[in-house]
Amino acid sequence: MLEIAVNGEARWSQSGPENWGQVLNLLEAGHGSSRPIVTAVRFDGVVVPTFREPAMLGKTLGEVGLIEVETSTFNQLVHESALAAYESVAPLQRAVTRIAASFRGSEPHAARHDLPSLTAALQGLTVVTAMLTSATGAVGTSRAEFDRLAARLCVVLDDIVECQTQEDWSGIADTLEGPLSSALKQWGLVLLALNGASEGLGETRAPLRPETAW
Repeated sequence: MLEIAVNGEARWSQSGPENWGQVLNLLEAGHGSSRPIVTAVRFDGVVVPTFREPAMLGKTLGEVGLIEVETSTFNQLVHESALAAYESVAPLQRAVTRIAASFRGSEPHAARHDLPSLTAALQGLTVVTAMLTSATGAVGTSRAEFDRLAARLCVVLDDIVECQTQEDWSGIADTLEGPLSSALKQWGLVLLALNGASEGLGETRAPLRPETAW
């Protein structure tokens, strides 16, 4: 008999599903934002990171004795994503301060090597925030503020590229310490609002507090 453990709670399959795809469908059955979503899977103790790929969905379970799964919900995933994005703002601010100081220091050329990773982090934050804005159905102030921040970020990145072209290192430092730092502070407030929106999707959670981020 196949044993299935969901979030540590043992269950047994009496009907004998033919493949993993059938088990996954059963585990994720439901409707709305509170339905379960499988986030991790182990077959007989072995982690299966490809558990959603077509080849794995068709895997027969004749030789599998134990399937362990971890589940979440759409609500939980949105909240956790908002929390992770919010908590990434403070490290980004510290990185901005450090890089700006490097451009004002004795080796500004070396500081250029930090810009690609900073740019990638900012772009990643933008993508995640956009996804959260869409997932929470944000409208009004939060949506408008995010749109403004995204536009401001584009201007900041363009200014940095222009300063690099002219080897204007103090100009890059000014941009990092001024417009970018200001935008990141506002970004934290937007993520706070989105976190509140994610709580409103169904599950009550302790709200984030602004003072914990800075």
